[in-house]
Amino acid sequence: MCCSDLPLGQGLGNSVGFALAERLLRQRFGADVVDHFTYVIAGDGCLMEGVGQEAITLAGHLGLGRLIVLFDDNGISIDGPTSLSTSEDQIGRFKAAGWNTLAIDGHDPAAIAKAMTTATADASKPWLIACKTKIGYGAPTKQDTHSAHGEPLGDDEIAKTKTAYGWPADAKFLIPEDVAKLMGKAVRRGRKLEKEWQPKLAALSPALATEWSQLQAGELPAGWDKELPVFPADAKGLATRDSNGKVMNAVAKTVPWLLGGAADLVESTRTEFTGSGVFAADWAGRNIPFGIREHAMGAIVNGIAVHGGCLRPY
Repeated sequence: MCCSDLPLGQGLGNSVGFALAERLLRQRFGADVVDHFTYVIAGDGCLMEGVGQEAITLAGHLGLGRLIVLFDDNGISIDGPTSLSTSEDQIGRFKAAGWNTLAIDGHDPAAIAKAMTTATADASKPWLIACKTKIGYGAPTKQDTHSAHGEPLGDDEIAKTKTAYGWPADAKFLIPEDVAKLMGKAVRRGRKLEKEWQPKLAALSPALATEWSQLQAGELPAGWDKELPVFPADAKGLATRDSNGKVMNAVAKTVPWLLGGAADLVESTRTEFTGSGVFAADWAGRNIPFGIREHAMGAIVNGIAVHGGCLRPY
């Protein structure tokens, strides 16, 4: 799960890295072992940032269908209503980028559950679920105001908000009973799913099982550097981009989870894994076509690195 937070837009970019890592690992180890979704909670500011736009368009182009963004559409920023600075049609924007879209009441649990069921049932494209909400929901004087965004509510407003929720006004910390029961069900469901998953992991071939263990431990295969090239000194010298490309391809022979790309500069930087396909056109491909999206490239590579499974992106 990714929560898009400060610096704004980076969480959204990282989430595309999560979704990309999931798709590559699913291709390599099979859907029985890797089949998760990536969920994002994003606000107006996340969608205003340029890195977000870059990430959105690449995710749509690559068809990362197990990526679901819940847009907290409250129309408020720190300085006031978002209408001060933007008038974009976010639904139209995501549709144009190749996403599936839905618009719902973000305060309606049944509507949220239905939307999530719809999104997880169709993984042909990534999903935007625009959730219309009220910032400071339940606060008697600060709901729908920008002060609810950038300022503390204050003790009196907090007490009155708790009363509006039907909670004890003097409760310092509270987990409502229905929430506790629901989370208890989630824990039990998770234990059951893990128990069902373990035999699927055990069914991997010995080679893939070893690779999985190495990935989870962050280890490199034995002899990963055995084919590193040696460059004899000469008067002209060798361009570092050329030597780097040769080293990368040598390591790639023994480290199958090395992957990456360049912002439309593969030819110039010699950063192509020869013999490997381009990701999306080939789901097992290790060459990621970032296009001219330098900011998103950095965020996406970061997302791949922290996803889990210890992929080695550049």
